Formats: sequence, C-alpha cells, structure tokens
Amino acid sequence: MMPVGGKRVMREKTVCFAGYSIIPHQDYPKVKARLEAAIIDLISKGYTDFVAGGDIGFHTFAAQTVLRLKKDYTEIKLHLVLPARNYMDGWSKAVIASHQKILQNADEVEYISDKCKRSSIRRRNQRLVDMSSACICFLLKRTGGAAYTVRYARTKKLQIISII
Repeated sequence: MMPVGGKRVMREKTVCFAGYSIIPHQDYPKVKARLEAAIIDLISKGYTDFVAGGDIGFHTFAAQTVLRLKKDYTEIKLHLVLPARNYMDGWSKAVIASHQKILQNADEVEYISDKCKRSSIRRRNQRLVDMSSACICFLLKRTGGAAYTVRYARTKKLQIISII
C-alpha cells in the first residue's frame, strides 16, 4: 500500500491518468465518453482508487468524471497528486474556479512541492504511476509529459488503456 495524504491506497486497485493539457475541441465528446467507459470498466474489475494530476485538459476531464461517477459507485475515491501548492498560478479565474470544485470534492490531495518547477511535474507524474497498477491515457504524440508518463508506466508494468 502507498500512503496518500495520510491514507493508504492499494496499488493493485489504483488507476492513474496521463494525457494532454490541450484536447482538440471537436474531440471533447469522444474523449469524455471513452474516458467514462474505461473508468466504469475498471470499476467493474475491482478498481476503487483513481489518481489525477491536476492539469487542465485530460486530468480535469478525468477528475470530473470520477467525481460524477462517485454518485453511482460510492466505493470509488478520487486522489489528487499535484505538482505544487502554487500550480494554478497564471490560470484564468474560470479555470481556477473549476479546479477549486475538484479540490473541494477530492478524497485526498497531496502536493509534491511548495513551488512549481519542471522537476515537480516530472516527480508528480512518477508518483501517479508508482501508486497505480493501471493507466488510462490520451496520447496524440510521442513527446511531452504525457508520453513520458506512459513510457514510465510501461517500465513499471502497468496495464495501459488508451482512449484514442
């Protein structure tokens, strides 16, 4: 088991997310539908803990989907592993408000560091993978943080579920 914010999660029942901050607008409905279907499938297989990284885009979709599904699947939990306490600096008021709702409704929140640096994001991505046995991903290219996270997940033998 891995501690998260003082609690313990069972790695074999935990899913992380990896995906891009920018999702083409025309893909929103498809990405949301496939994401929800993948989460429900994993819930049916006994997964109970879902860990998101707090970024805009795919991580936001993932966190919102888990929170919405908690109404029907009361056993599931949303854990947030955020790169830093100031990770929202520079975001618009509307995006911050949306993320505040996610923070308020998450079951656990963990911060990697106080100030956001490139290394905090990489460490956050590694932490997401290290806590999990499955990874739901939305990848459009082979570069960037999401691609790095999925490569790292493969080295750790996670089940990879692509929703492209």
